[in-house]
Amino acid sequence: HALFTTMPFDGVKDFSPIAMLAYVTNTMVVHPSVPATTVREFIDYAKANPGKISYASAGPGSTNHLCAALFAKMTGVEMVHVPYRGGAPAVADTVGGQTQLFFTAGTQSLEYVKAGRLRLLAVTEEKRSSLLPDVPTVAETVPGYEGISWFALVGPAGIPPETVAKINAEVRGMFADPEMQKNFVDRFMLQPMLMSPEELMAFIRKEEPKWRKVITEAKLKVE
Repeated sequence: HALFTTMPFDGVKDFSPIAMLAYVTNTMVVHPSVPATTVREFIDYAKANPGKISYASAGPGSTNHLCAALFAKMTGVEMVHVPYRGGAPAVADTVGGQTQLFFTAGTQSLEYVKAGRLRLLAVTEEKRSSLLPDVPTVAETVPGYEGISWFALVGPAGIPPETVAKINAEVRGMFADPEMQKNFVDRFMLQPMLMSPEELMAFIRKEEPKWRKVITEAKLKVE
């Protein structure tokens, strides 16, 4: 989502989309002190206690921040944003109970979920993750909610189409290797999401106005 924040470039016009790589299994977790085991229960609790829920982020404009801001906007809950200098201290303070909510990659949260130090409420993708098939999506409670963390290969605007096509084909060939796919899933909880350059551009054009609206309405500024 960094492409869509207040950076000194245009996240669509100034880049040549080359290849989508993968998306991260992203989670919504709370500290066990929060009396909620589902997204619905969390919303009800947060609405009954406006301003008493603090959510952590890796910094203003980070994916954690945007996912939480979108959630607050779509549900009408009032929460306090607590930005940190990176994901590690953000997850540490959520585990410690200084903050109560964190939207973050499963690689950061699931070890604490397994240890009972965080509670997993949902994943933020549109559909359930194949890695966590029994975990509901936020959208099952908040229709239309989707917060994807994704990785793509892009270059400067104006790369010749034949060069873009060649690199895209190389990436597809790389991901055809089952061992490469297994590495992405097992080590990083990254799920391959291959696209043509045209499909990637369409995806970016769809994501850009959604997140720009969140950024504008929440008056977010990257520091």
